[in-house]
Amino acid sequence: MSLSPAMKTIILYLMGCCWYYTTSIAQPQCQRQQCFQIESHAFTDSISKAILNRQYERALSLVDRWLGDFRRLSTEIQTCYRQWEINAHYIQTCIYADKNDIASAVTCFDTAVGLGFKNYQQANSDKHLDPLRTDNRFTELLDIVRTRGDYLFLLQQSEGYSDLPTFSYRHDSELLKLRSDYHLDSVTSHKKDEISKIIALLHWAHGIVPHDGTKNIPEKRNAESLIEYHNTSRSGLDCRGLATILNEAYLAMGFASRILTCLPKDTSDTEHHVITAVYSEHLGKWLWMDPTYDTYISDETGKLLGVDEVRHALIDKHDLHINPEASIAGKTITAHDYLYGYIAKNIYWFQSPTVSSYDSETEQRGKEIDYVALVPKGYLPFGSKQQKLRNGVAYFTTNGNYFWQPPPEVHSG
Repeated sequence: MSLSPAMKTIILYLMGCCWYYTTSIAQPQCQRQQCFQIESHAFTDSISKAILNRQYERALSLVDRWLGDFRRLSTEIQTCYRQWEINAHYIQTCIYADKNDIASAVTCFDTAVGLGFKNYQQANSDKHLDPLRTDNRFTELLDIVRTRGDYLFLLQQSEGYSDLPTFSYRHDSELLKLRSDYHLDSVTSHKKDEISKIIALLHWAHGIVPHDGTKNIPEKRNAESLIEYHNTSRSGLDCRGLATILNEAYLAMGFASRILTCLPKDTSDTEHHVITAVYSEHLGKWLWMDPTYDTYISDETGKLLGVDEVRHALIDKHDLHINPEASIAGKTITAHDYLYGYIAKNIYWFQSPTVSSYDSETEQRGKEIDYVALVPKGYLPFGSKQQKLRNGVAYFTTNGNYFWQPPPEVHSG
């Protein structure tokens, strides 16, 4: 039987390693190490001949003898020759596979993998290992090796340079029922342009359930359930409940939108605000839509502003305006009270779920709800770039371009 190209490669590699360590280790060698190096040279030649002649027991005894000498070396020297040890167990694997001793072959391969074997291309193509291909344990081990040494596979599995999740916007089938039950098409049918439709849905969400900041949002956090909760209990909803209703209305009508939590710098301050950010394709930005106050914000020219623009405008003391219908609990509000008395505090940083969909914040067993927070540079509210939540992870970033990136097309979920 001839040696496979993979086996030839590994034995030549062993010989190369012997030469490298013999010539490159400058400190005085102890007698045991010198003898070990000489034996290793002889080992590579003898093992080749034994396998070629199908002298499997002799080949195995040579490997066993070599491993015995290896284990008598100091820990420091063993570290230098660790790859030799891995290769020795790989050769054992090939020999046992040639003998059709599957159990012993897999055990040896398990040892090699445990020590760090990572040459996936070799193990995947070596014909000596063909008898092992149908063994489940061997397949599992080979998969482990692939995650270490199949470099093209690893490259293909990479997801870019950021460790932050991707935002997604789903037009779930349940939202079609919301659209039908609450006649959302009629809400927007008399509006011809995108912005008018966005504003019409804002007014609809503000009017369908009153605000009550003393009530916690119910466990089922979807528009249908929240509206039904109000209809049966006659209770209002807090700002998060109203933002959820508007968010799902936007998604139902084909807009990309998010529930956006607006937070103060002081983490001990539990009073914050939640709005809905909806993406305008026409303006190319995430618009500020606040169903609690029935409010959107514009500059002195009347141009609607995105959330990030509102924050920067407040910082730079630009003239800002709110729509004349803006109100809460039937009371009209002024731009000054709304922007400077309330929003300025609650716009220090933002947080949004990574998935915007029907029922996106309803907790269920096995369901992960991840969030991304956009924070100013130098500010980490909880001292870490990631925070483990009860049923998900909160990621923190200072990258505004990432957080406010245009959405992909809203797709069916």
